[in-house]
Amino acid sequence: MRTAGIFLLYVLALLSLASCRQVRYIPVETVRVDSTVVHDTSMYVRLVPYKDSTATRDTSSFLSNPYAYSWARWSDGLLQHSLGIWPTATTQVKVPYFIDRYVTITQPQIVEVEKELSKWQQFKQDVGGVAIFGLLGLIIFLVVYVVVYVRRH
Repeated sequence: MRTAGIFLLYVLALLSLASCRQVRYIPVETVRVDSTVVHDTSMYVRLVPYKDSTATRDTSSFLSNPYAYSWARWSDGLLQHSLGIWPTATTQVKVPYFIDRYVTITQPQIVEVEKELSKWQQFKQDVGGVAIFGLLGLIIFLVVYVVVYVRRH
């Protein structure tokens, strides 16, 4: 009878050390993030200077360059002068722009996730905690009882 009690205590001690914990590995995908940054640049462009003049004995004059035109006319003692920009006048501006491209690659990492317990497993765990404290109380009671019993006899 005594060896059966010791064996039972060993079994209970081993069962109290076992747990319901289980590690599951969840695969994580590789995440690739591309981000492009375009730096906006404003520049001042100096136009090609043009200077033109004319002298004429006529009553009208016309000047032009790639950007604008001008005409002048003398009539009845009055000088009329006009300046206009060509409708298709353009200038070529080379604006450098900078593109920074960043590629971030996140490598998969192993994440340990504990398995959720079923209701039965949770019940066993709760009852096991109460049982351990009950057994500790019983052992303390038995030790005190044996010590008191030995001292009396």
